[in-house]
Amino acid sequence: MSLTGKSSLDGEEIVRVSNLSVGYSGHPILERVSFAVKRGQIVTILGTSGCGKSTLLRCLTGLLEPMDGKVFIFDVDVWDMNFPKEIRTRMGVLFQAGGLLGSFSVFDNVAFPLRESTNWPESWIRDMVYLKLEMVGLADFAHYMPSELSGGMKKRAGLARALVLDPPLVFCDEPLAGLDPLTAREIDSLLMELNEMLNITLVVVTHELVSIERISDHCIMLDRSVKGVIASGTVGELKEHSHPAVRDFFRH
Repeated sequence: MSLTGKSSLDGEEIVRVSNLSVGYSGHPILERVSFAVKRGQIVTILGTSGCGKSTLLRCLTGLLEPMDGKVFIFDVDVWDMNFPKEIRTRMGVLFQAGGLLGSFSVFDNVAFPLRESTNWPESWIRDMVYLKLEMVGLADFAHYMPSELSGGMKKRAGLARALVLDPPLVFCDEPLAGLDPLTAREIDSLLMELNEMLNITLVVVTHELVSIERISDHCIMLDRSVKGVIASGTVGELKEHSHPAVRDFFRH
């Protein structure tokens, strides 16, 4: 998959990160990171273990406050104290393990954001939940409990929940973690189908090389040694990159 033919190539910047430094207990994991994500793209954030991928994602989604710099989503500063609640409903998150509530059925997990953020009648909520479950191939499993689902099904249920408010932007944290190759391919195909069908922007944190090559319109590679972005571009551009760490990553 490439940027060629994507309408987002010259499109709106839906995410903008400017001189971002973020870390824990005063110790930065990433320093002075800047990049943008255009509407309609599938952007992968990649790199070896410990490079700061998940830390960056936590900052982008409002879970970890930056030490310095800015994160803008839809041109609004995520860490402004007056960040509008309605902007948050335009962002979906697929957590690494699916993030399902173990005491809720699949249906109630997917319905949860609607019940929290809208005043919709239950009949409307039911219709929307089943629509999203149908999209991810789980309509027949609505009343299953998370403990009854396979790893791939948990990811699908988490994705349905991330999509239930129809956000134009979805963040995915290691969506293939713990999956066998066949299931991983199915999840990748589902992400690409949803990107095309719904014109949603996907920001995917991953270290899975096969997935990166399969789904990426644009890649942002982090490196622990520089505490930031070491390379960005298409998969083809990164494979030809002059930095040995970038070339080594794509050889494995």
